[in-house]
This record gives sequence, structure tokens and C-alpha cells, in this order.
Amino acid sequence: MSFMPFSNYTATPATGNGFSVSCPSNVSIRSCFQTILANARAQGVTGIRIFVTFCTSDSKAFANCYSPYGQVAWNPNVDPGKTWIQNVGYFFQDVHNAGIQNVTILFGATGGFPKSEAISAASSPAGACSTPGNCCPDTPNTIYFNEFAPFGFDASNHYYPVGGYYSNPTCGNQGYNKAPINSQYFLGWTNIFNVINAVLAQAQGWVTVYEMGIQDEMNLEGWTVEDRFIYDNSMPQSAGLAAGQTVNVLSNLQSLMSAHGFDPGRVAYGFLYEDTDATAPTYNCANVYTDYARNAGMDEVTQAIIGGPIGISSSATAAHDLECNGSITGGNMFTSPMYSTLPDIVDTHVYPHVNGGTTTDALLQQVAAVDYGDIPHFLILAGQQSADIVIGETYSGQTSAGYVTGGGGLCWPGLTITNATDAANNNVAGFNQSALASYTVTFRPFMELEDASGGCFAYGGGPSSQTTYQNVNYNGQGPYTPTHH
Repeated sequence: MSFMPFSNYTATPATGNGFSVSCPSNVSIRSCFQTILANARAQGVTGIRIFVTFCTSDSKAFANCYSPYGQVAWNPNVDPGKTWIQNVGYFFQDVHNAGIQNVTILFGATGGFPKSEAISAASSPAGACSTPGNCCPDTPNTIYFNEFAPFGFDASNHYYPVGGYYSNPTCGNQGYNKAPINSQYFLGWTNIFNVINAVLAQAQGWVTVYEMGIQDEMNLEGWTVEDRFIYDNSMPQSAGLAAGQTVNVLSNLQSLMSAHGFDPGRVAYGFLYEDTDATAPTYNCANVYTDYARNAGMDEVTQAIIGGPIGISSSATAAHDLECNGSITGGNMFTSPMYSTLPDIVDTHVYPHVNGGTTTDALLQQVAAVDYGDIPHFLILAGQQSADIVIGETYSGQTSAGYVTGGGGLCWPGLTITNATDAANNNVAGFNQSALASYTVTFRPFMELEDASGGCFAYGGGPSSQTTYQNVNYNGQGPYTPTHH
């Protein structure tokens, strides 16, 4: 649904606070959200997903962001924390009053840096590695850090962690142990757990926290360092542990859910899905886990949670943008350091397409059928046939006419699908042709209300048959038509 502007939630006008397109002029952000939530519920929507940050200009929970964790503390009694957490409570009340029961909450700085977040740079990082001087040989001299990740990001691409096959090849699978530690800017686990605890307390009694996470679309195949979001060996002191210990982040989050009456099995890490290149759009192969390689993102996170091997097998072969085959034994893979039970929810983000090529309507349906058809194989291997299945991000139901160019356009992500005129309907049609259609599945089409481009989720100005572009099931016509589960 949105990055949540919890510092400004009651501000007026919305147009001057980051919602210049998605909200009407001269109303408060809160009033706008109330209208949008009511509109969503009228379409049969039963749950929403929000993204919550702690240090952005419009959502600042801590007074001393970008300071060492010992200088930062969660304080709900004075601003900025007081206003921030009060507005969190208002939002959950608004969701409840709209008749929507389920809320998925994603915390943090997914994939680098959220909108309007400051970027901090550190040079000469060798002394900040897990063992001083023991960085990967090709670690750059300038590393970007954000307040939520216990590791650094590549200066040339803020979505690339430092330490891994895709950014620092000499590190290989050893990024978990060798990537730089964010000791200067990281909020610290105790501070993060405390503010998440406060958010869950505000949700309690108003909504059901259907799912909660702190990192989405992890790519543990290329960057094992992202396993620190599950089990962190780099900043134990920030959680009150002794140096050399490992923070079981997953277990701590599960305990917070339980403390507020929510299902601890709903703490999950959203999966990144993989598609192939334009030369072989429906290509399939087996990966090192004997699963379909398109399911690699799902396999890697699952293996990380249960203490299995992660990374890229040295004997794997690359084919059409997939990692095929390979051996775990002797494959130089990294073994995740701890073990937990798997969540009881499977959340994977699927945008069927081809990489580096044009995706037509017919081709999008074909790729969707393959993508969704592969997922039951993962569910069987992981023993998660009874888990709740969520397509946690996928194509939005209606694209603004102002964005449609060259025969078709997509708001999110910026995929090259210039010849696909109806991505959402093709997506659903492909799903209905797949084996996954026999399962109970929830679709969560992507909508980003805090989008200033004017091209995606505008509030009005659409065709006469529509009052808003924020639709997923207009007049019951779909494509995401809710059914009784």
C-alpha cells in the first residue's frame, strides 16, 4: 500500500507531505488514507501490506538516527517517538474502522535506502570487518550504510550489499563472515526490537498482524551476508549479548508476536522470484536443492532458516539467468549458523516477465503459468503444503492512463513490457493455468501511494467508468476478485 508517513499522518495538506498525486488536495494524509481504505474494503480487500521506516523525514521514530546504537533509544514519551507511535495507533484504528482485518507489516530499509533516507558513507572499511583486516579482497574503500542493516552497501548500487558473488566476487559465499559491519550507523537490535514491540502493542485489539518481517526479497544466493537479518553474528552487543555470540533475530521477532497475541509463525522473509532471459522465456532447470531454479529465492531463505547451505554452488552452471544443478557437498556453499522452524506462511513476489526483452500478453501468460506452476514443487520439498500462500507483490490491478505509453505500461516495477496491455489479467490467467491454482492463494497487488511521479496510483482523473486508479477489483470485474476461503 505505502511507505507509512507516521510522523506526518495527521498533517494537512496531504499534497505538501509526499502524497501530491495519490491524495486529493487540501485534505489531511489521514483523511486520504481513510478514504482509500474504505475504497479497498468496498472492493473486497481483506488485508493490506505497509512498509515502516524509522529514520526517514516523514517517519522518524528515533531522535538520534545515524548515531552509534548506544546513543539511540526508543522513547515513546517524547517527540519524535511520541507523535510517531500515536499516529501508528491512529492508522490501525482507521484500518479497523474501514472493516479490514489483516495487516502485513514490513519494517526497515529493504534493498538499500527507502525514499528520502539519508545516506552515510564510511571509508577505509577494513577495520570494520568481522575480523579486523579480514574483508573480502575486493571490498571497496567507500561503503554506504543505512540505519537498519548490520552491513554495508555498494556505493555504485545501493541495493547491492558489500560482500558476495554479485558485488565482490572474491568474497564468494563468505560474505556472512567477511562483509563490513555497520557499527557506526546501525540502530542496534535492542532498539529495533523495542520499537517493533511498540508497534505491535498499537495493533493489538484493532487488527490482526497477518504477517511481519524485517527484510523482503533477500538474495542469499548472491549475498550470504543477508543472513544477518535472520541470525546476526556481527552486532551481538547491540542486543545485549557478549561479543562472539549470535543474535537469533527471527526468534526475537517471534517472541514479540506471541507477546501481543499474534501468530509467531507469521514472522517471515518475503521471497524474490526469478525469471529467465528473452531467448528462453519458459526455460526450466533443477537447482542445487533439486528444486526448480526459478524457486531459488524461496529455497535459499528456507535453507538459511533451517541451518542449511546457502550461496552459489561452485559446480553450478548458469543458463538463461538461472543457476542450474550444482552440488552441496564440495560446492563451497556457506552453512547458515542456526536452526529454526519454518514460518507457516509462504510469501513470494512474482512479476512474470522475461529479462532484457519484450513481454507480450500471450508470453506473460505463458511465463506466469510456469512461475506459478513451479511453486508447488517447492512447497512439497519444504514440507509447507499446509502453509498460507501469498503472492506478496505482483502487478497492480489498474494502471494510470498517464503512464501507459507504447501500447502498455506498468507502474511497478519498471519492467520492459511495452507490448503487454493488461499485465494484471494476464498474470491471473497464467496462474489459473498452473498447478498452484488448486491451492488457496492470496494475491497482494502492489500499490505505492507515496509516489510523486504522477504516473502510477493517482487518486482521480481516470475514465468515466472509474473514480480512482487505486483499484484492484473494480465493480467486481477483477482481475483480483476475492473468493471465500
